[in-house]
Amino acid sequence: MAQDPGPKIRESVASSHNAPADVMSALARAAEEARAPGSPAMSARPVDLLRFLCLDASETVGGWVAVNARTPDDALHGLDLDNSQFVHRLLEWKAEFLRV
Repeated sequence: MAQDPGPKIRESVASSHNAPADVMSALARAAEEARAPGSPAMSARPVDLLRFLCLDASETVGGWVAVNARTPDDALHGLDLDNSQFVHRLLEWKAEFLRV
């Protein structure tokens, strides 16, 4: 699923709280291959993969990472710097949801 040509399938993988580390790693590798040569090597730790996915140019992937419960705060801060209003609205929603 992480290598599916359909972006909606890959976005679904990025949003999953239960995706195995090897699947998240495959998703990150696919994103890394699409980036410029010389991008950093990936760790298999899920939080590191979520941090890496925060760099994805797709605002939809960024949005799914923003609402993922496993995304660490430092990565969320990086997403907060994103120019996407969509990502900002999701971050605000998550913050409000967690306050309840």
